[in-house]
Amino acid sequence: MDAVFYFKRRNFLKVESKHQELEEGLSNVDDLIAAIENNQEMDVTWYLNQVKTELSNISGSHKDWHGSISRFGKVIDKQLTENVSFLSNKAVTSGKNSYLLNQLICEHLLRQGNLELVEKFLNDSGHQLDEGKKRPFVELNKIVEALKRKDLEPALQWCERNKAALKKKNSSLEFMLHRLIFIFFVER
Repeated sequence: MDAVFYFKRRNFLKVESKHQELEEGLSNVDDLIAAIENNQEMDVTWYLNQVKTELSNISGSHKDWHGSISRFGKVIDKQLTENVSFLSNKAVTSGKNSYLLNQLICEHLLRQGNLELVEKFLNDSGHQLDEGKKRPFVELNKIVEALKRKDLEPALQWCERNKAALKKKNSSLEFMLHRLIFIFFVER
């Protein structure tokens, strides 16, 4: 890991110095252009040669700069490689494991609130998901959407229906929701 950090730091410093060289070169070109515009009696070929020299310096710096930046991408790619070969393993995608994998995908999509995507996945895969498993996620997503609109009523109704379980866990969720209602009221 220290070698990677050293490589990144060294290339960052190289990129930073190339950036400064590019800025200086562009500044020199701007100065030459201003001199050409201000000077009526001038040797145009001398100015043109100066501009060409500066532009070739800028071009060389740009090539070095680009090389350093492209190496960053390679280092990042090496650091972020993941082995996904297990996804093509027949033992994972066939038989009972296939059923479990499809169920896992459905539950993940339900947790993310992608109800329409779950329905499409179930239709495409031919997999069936018990309505009892889907119902809590549907209710949860409705509550989350309501909370985004600052509507706490669905959450309070859920707390009322699940009062015994919340009490068993010593949860203060219902109190915190009522406190939020008070805060919203005071804000208005």
